[in-house]
Amino acid sequence: RSKNLECLGQMRALVPEDIQKLCIKDLVNRSINEKLARRFVRIKALHLYHMPHDEIQKLYRGDLVDQNGRYSYVDLDIIEMRALFALVSEEVPSNRNMKKWKEALARSLYELTEKENRKSLPQRLARHPDYSGKKNNERRGSTRRSFNRASDDSSALEGKKSNLVSDMKKRL
Repeated sequence: RSKNLECLGQMRALVPEDIQKLCIKDLVNRSINEKLARRFVRIKALHLYHMPHDEIQKLYRGDLVDQNGRYSYVDLDIIEMRALFALVSEEVPSNRNMKKWKEALARSLYELTEKENRKSLPQRLARHPDYSGKKNNERRGSTRRSFNRASDDSSALEGKKSNLVSDMKKRL
């Protein structure tokens, strides 16, 4: 419980209070890395940290309950999810619309904490890579370089092969 509240404080410090009014460019101008800015804008569940409680209670049920709903928590890492759970459990009074969403959120958080306890929680769910400021495709970039090197090598082989063929024709 205290860990969840700690995560809520951490996320409220990271996500700007006026997030609902901001675009990616605005967040980047506030020195937030672009990948994290995209995450803050794209994942509307992160906007709930600063939304007034009475507005949260008025949210449409479909926006909450549906996995594809506007405030879906599916892409959240464990810290974001703990913070969201602390918010809806401790601070926002429950209503009919929120009950199913809160129960599903609790189940998802339970699954993540079980994985965390077993030390089997994937790194991207422990803390999403966008928070590190590193590029997500660093490894993929090296693979691309290897692929390009391999294709360069195959081009060189093709060139050698055509040279060998022309040499063979000259000899015949």
